[in-house]
Amino acid sequence: MNKIFKPLFIFILTSFLLACGKQTNNEATSGGNEPAKKSRGLIGATCMNIANPFFKVIEENMRDEAAKHGYDLIYLGCEMDISKQQKQIQDFLAKGVVAVAVNPKDSKAIGTAVKECNDKNVPVFSFDVR
Repeated sequence: MNKIFKPLFIFILTSFLLACGKQTNNEATSGGNEPAKKSRGLIGATCMNIANPFFKVIEENMRDEAAKHGYDLIYLGCEMDISKQQKQIQDFLAKGVVAVAVNPKDSKAIGTAVKECNDKNVPVFSFDVR
């Protein structure tokens, strides 16, 4: 099962990162030193249970892909608490994330948080164990 979801999730995340990325011009400074890499944005991700090995694999891959494309990642678990997950998404929006990835504890109850993202033009990507 992991062999199917891991490549699919990496493909979706990579496609998102490439589509949402901003072009930057990183020229060397006059001192000949490379400029510090500037983050292209922050991605917020929340899953049902961060201790689950499946979600650990997803976190590792999201972190690798985000870094490869110049993004920072916040990855949190709601520990099966939908109100905590909704609050996490609201906190992501307050921090100015460029995208949200969510493994919803309750796909119907998370709708209000997804709508808040939509209202702020922040794309939402859903992932699940099935």
